[in-house]
Amino acid sequence: MQRPRSVAFRYFRVMRRTRIAIALLLTIGSCGSPAHVRTTLPENVAADPRGLVGIIAPAPTTALPAALRAIGVPYRLIPPADIDERQLEGLSLVVVDERAIDELAVAQALPRLFDDTRTAGRPLLILTQSNERGVEALRANAAPFEPRPVAHGVELAAPRGVHRALVAPNVLRGDDIAIFSDRTTQLVRGRNARALLAGNLDRPDSSAALVRVTYGKGAVYYVSFELTAGAADGQPAEQRLLANLVSLGPGD
Repeated sequence: MQRPRSVAFRYFRVMRRTRIAIALLLTIGSCGSPAHVRTTLPENVAADPRGLVGIIAPAPTTALPAALRAIGVPYRLIPPADIDERQLEGLSLVVVDERAIDELAVAQALPRLFDDTRTAGRPLLILTQSNERGVEALRANAAPFEPRPVAHGVELAAPRGVHRALVAPNVLRGDDIAIFSDRTTQLVRGRNARALLAGNLDRPDSSAALVRVTYGKGAVYYVSFELTAGAADGQPAEQRLLANLVSLGPGD
């Protein structure tokens, strides 16, 4: 007849099995990559984000997450209704996706995002809001810039020297800028605005297609042409510019 096991024996046997299970989980976890980071990156495209990028995208999510994965940038999706200091803590930059402001919750979150940039210095990148509803939402929520439609084609150029967004960590070429010219349907103006790409070199800061607006301790950037679908599809011009933008820091 088998002798009953002591309580101590059963305890140590359970603990041994627990340690083995934990070791296996750690081994499996260490062999994988985060779901939002691509391990094979595109050639001739580099990204150097200062940390985790926060993205605010409509549901279901659009091309922006796929575009960031394609260039190996770690990100966190932020529910618009939950934006507060806790959600933004630790992020290097926040990106508002293309046409995201069509959702009421995103539009209502804009004042909190602007205030975070003003007080904490965290860069805010807003990608094109191409319809009138999105433009009105920006205006109604005190955006420090105003997009307006263009009725004809524009030829973009860098009006004053070069900014980090155009050269680091990827150099944008003339062919890249020509692609953005073909897709520009808006131009932007605003107080304290500095055009990085503009359609009118005589009045660049009122005809910007890529603009930096100083805002308190930080800066708000706006891109007035579609970017994420091409970056998600592997288009090099779009990937280079997106990689540069998400690599911006508070002093850029």
